[in-house]
Amino acid sequence: MSSVRLRLRRAVAGLAVAVAAAAAVVPGPVPAPAAGAAGQEDDLQVLFVLDVSGSMGRVAPGGASTLLQGAKSAITQVSRSLPAEVALGLRLYGAEYGGTDTATACADTQLAVPPRPGSADQVVEALSGLTPRGDTPIGRSLLESVDDFAAGDGRRVVVLISDGEDTCAPPGPAPCKAAEQIERQDAAIQVETVGLALGGQPAAVNALRCIARATHGTYYSADNTQALAAALRRIADDTIARLGGGKPITGGPRADAARRVGVGAYRDTLRPGATKWYRFRAQPGDLPQVLASVKGPENLRVRYYGRDCATWELRLYNPYGEGGSYQPYGGIGIFDGSGIAAIGAETTDVLADTGVGIDYPGMWSFSVSLARTAIEDCADYFPHTDFPIRISVTLDPDARSEPSDEQGGDQATESPTIDPSDTASPSPSGSGDEFVTPALPPTDVDAGKDSEGGSIDWTIPALVVLLGALGVLAARLIRKRRTGM
Repeated sequence: MSSVRLRLRRAVAGLAVAVAAAAAVVPGPVPAPAAGAAGQEDDLQVLFVLDVSGSMGRVAPGGASTLLQGAKSAITQVSRSLPAEVALGLRLYGAEYGGTDTATACADTQLAVPPRPGSADQVVEALSGLTPRGDTPIGRSLLESVDDFAAGDGRRVVVLISDGEDTCAPPGPAPCKAAEQIERQDAAIQVETVGLALGGQPAAVNALRCIARATHGTYYSADNTQALAAALRRIADDTIARLGGGKPITGGPRADAARRVGVGAYRDTLRPGATKWYRFRAQPGDLPQVLASVKGPENLRVRYYGRDCATWELRLYNPYGEGGSYQPYGGIGIFDGSGIAAIGAETTDVLADTGVGIDYPGMWSFSVSLARTAIEDCADYFPHTDFPIRISVTLDPDARSEPSDEQGGDQATESPTIDPSDTASPSPSGSGDEFVTPALPPTDVDAGKDSEGGSIDWTIPALVVLLGALGVLAARLIRKRRTGM
């Protein structure tokens, strides 16, 4: 199936889900749209508001790229994954002035791309030339974003990405006050906020939470660039396209009971102190990426600043058990129990038959953990209830948000592939290095079991047959030699 057909199917699915959601909250009968009408989602406008301040030039925790480079990549992925009917736009702040004049620095906010349908390429192009430069006028940027949207009755969503506090309040408006003013001025605007690498900055976290709360949005915590990609993916699916939270599944409690999944979106639950395991098959040409997010009660606050307590973790392992403990194959995020925290892990190279680094095709596995650490029992700070988690698995190196044809069509909706018949690759023992080596025998899947009946190692039987054949050949040669003498 071509990429165009996949995008069309995703667009139709998103429109259908949105119309159904709207009908569920409107009392009384809802008139059917006229024949040929595209539906309410045609009026959806999305504006990315991106921090390009000097601090975005710092290297992402545990990675090699800067925060701004990671933000460019994440916005590019999401922009190109959305239906063309969605009107995308981009506003930048701190992008043009790097001097010391406060008045000029705090007025440094520009609309780079007005929200309009089919503008994904323009958004990507505007991102390409950015370098970290100026200050952080968040409040002013929010207020000016109101006039960025075209007139209409559809939904308007602002996705604000920031790695720190507003450095211009005063003289500019405080971010939370600006959000409250937006709510009074236009209640149809919803602001989703993403805090990027905000560990140790509680004031910045609180400000972004307040913005989201005032405009009926959600705050997302992203401690690194992979986590930012996870946050934007969830915003795209749940808030923008309204595709829902994925297929309900239950992960395995141990590495040797990992749940088999395919390309798609899934939802599960995780109790503090616990870990769940999943596995999937990756073929040559794939580029595995796993994104995850966890949601907690809105008013819960778990004290974590100043403590070495890794509360939210994702680890990705190749068929040999390598990876997981370091970026980008693993990610650790701070989660204070409230709102949504995102995290991500991915391979660095497209998989090949010969293998590149540790990127080998075969049966990969990943684990997600909540409030689990050997340094300090973080689970003691959380309520002992189940926290909902969201997981997405992609393999396509060209369009990570879209499934490959081999995975069974449109997996981005509520029906991802779960294939109980495909056999798992053997998991060789570790080589004595620092990598964790999970064992991955077959597990129950849906109503049946994997047909493999275990991870079969054909090495020994094949070796026995080969040695037997060599023995017979040697005996014949000896006999012939003696006869010739």
